[in-house]
Amino acid sequence: YGIIVHDRICDLMVGLIRIWRENGFDTDKLAGQPREINSFRDITTYIDAHAGEPIRVEELADRCNMSYSYFAKNFKQYYGRSCKEYIELIRISKAATEAAGGWSLRRT
Repeated sequence: YGIIVHDRICDLMVGLIRIWRENGFDTDKLAGQPREINSFRDITTYIDAHAGEPIRVEELADRCNMSYSYFAKNFKQYYGRSCKEYIELIRISKAATEAAGGWSLRRT
C-alpha cells in the first residue's frame, strides 16, 4: 500500500511540474536553493552589469523585496563582506581591467 501511495504522489508532482513549466514557471531556477540565494545571485549580476552607475544598497534591497537591514545582514553572511564593499570591489576590478588594456584580474 505504501508503494502505491508513493507512486501516486510522484505522478501528481510530475504532473504539477509539467503544468507549471507549460505556463512559464521556471522550476529549474528555484530547485533546491533558498530564495535569498537566488535573489543575491541576481543582485550580484545586476551590480556587475551596472557598476558604472550609481547603485544604492536600499534600491538593491527593494529589488529583492527585503528590508535594508535584512538584506545587508544576509548579503554579508553569504559573501563575507558588505554590499557596499562588494560594489567597490567590482568597480575596482573593472577599473583595473580597463587600465590593463582589457587584461582581467580574475582567474579563469
